[in-house]
Amino acid sequence: MFSPVFQCFARRLSSSSSAPDPKIYEFRQYSIRPDSLTKFIQLSKEQFHLRLSHSKLVGYFTVELGDLSKVLHIWEYDSFEHRRRVREELSKDVTWITQYVKPAFPLITGQTNAVLRRIPGYGGGLDPKDDSKSVYLLQSRILKADSEPQVLTRLQKPPDINPSCMLAMWRGVFGSTPSLYSLHKFPTFDVIGPSSLDDIINKTSETLLFLNSHSLSVSNLGLLPTPWSTLQ
Repeated sequence: MFSPVFQCFARRLSSSSSAPDPKIYEFRQYSIRPDSLTKFIQLSKEQFHLRLSHSKLVGYFTVELGDLSKVLHIWEYDSFEHRRRVREELSKDVTWITQYVKPAFPLITGQTNAVLRRIPGYGGGLDPKDDSKSVYLLQSRILKADSEPQVLTRLQKPPDINPSCMLAMWRGVFGSTPSLYSLHKFPTFDVIGPSSLDDIINKTSETLLFLNSHSLSVSNLGLLPTPWSTLQ
């Protein structure tokens, strides 16, 4: 009998759309002072609704495993111009600035962002399907410098396997490039078990074996959704 994780990755999704997604997705990662993480989360819980009125939040997470004292949020925009307008509106939102940005700023030690585009056909989608609590795994791959055309060509083909726990796959546009990111959802971290995610994927998917052969590095982050995250 296969393990729950193997079953999770071995079931192909027929519901994934293969049409190109014109939207862009911004991953924003903030490093928080270790002695101020609780304060930052409480401030966000009370005031982050002010930000949600400006654009669509896909998910907001604390990093539980892999890179501590950090938060990661994922935003969806219709285009770069849409993002520009949202950022301009935020800069003029006095309530947002005074009630959240100014109190949060001393608690943050660093910020990075990456802008990504979806890889069609990979993942079950980012719309919440239930409100049950879950954990998430973000896998990021830095590709070999000359391999991106080959990788993107390979990913245009119908996936030989589409993990049922994978919500989406993206390619990097700005940030660390060339790169790929994928977001996975599990009921608990224990479901992943002692075998690494790569071991399970490599035994079941020639496509992901191909990706590994064209990757310089692979990083896994274990994420917990915050109360105000769209994905739970």
